[in-house]
Amino acid sequence: YKSTLQSCCSKVICKGCRRANKLRGMNKNLNHACLMCRQPTPRSEKDVNMYSMKRVAANDSVAIQERGKKHYYDGHYRGAFKYWRKAAELGDVDAHHD
Repeated sequence: YKSTLQSCCSKVICKGCRRANKLRGMNKNLNHACLMCRQPTPRSEKDVNMYSMKRVAANDSVAIQERGKKHYYDGHYRGAFKYWRKAAELGDVDAHHD
C-alpha cells in the first residue's frame, strides 16, 4: 500500500508524507506525532486500540469500518457486520463493499 490510516484521527496519509514528517521530527528532536492531528504516535497495540475506540465513540465512519475489518479478520463475523452496518449508515462507501 502507498498510504496508511492514522489510528488517532482516521485520516489516510501517504507513506512518503508520513516518512517526511518522521524525519522532520527526528532532525528537530521532536516527539513523533500525527501529521494531521498532532497526537503522539501510538507506541503499542493498546494505544492504537484506545485511539481507534475514541474515533468509534465519536461516530467516525472510517474508524467504525476499520473496527469491522478487525473483527472480521479475528473471526468475529457478527461483530464485523454490526460495525460495517453502522459505518454504512454513517455514509462510508467502503462499508458497503466489505
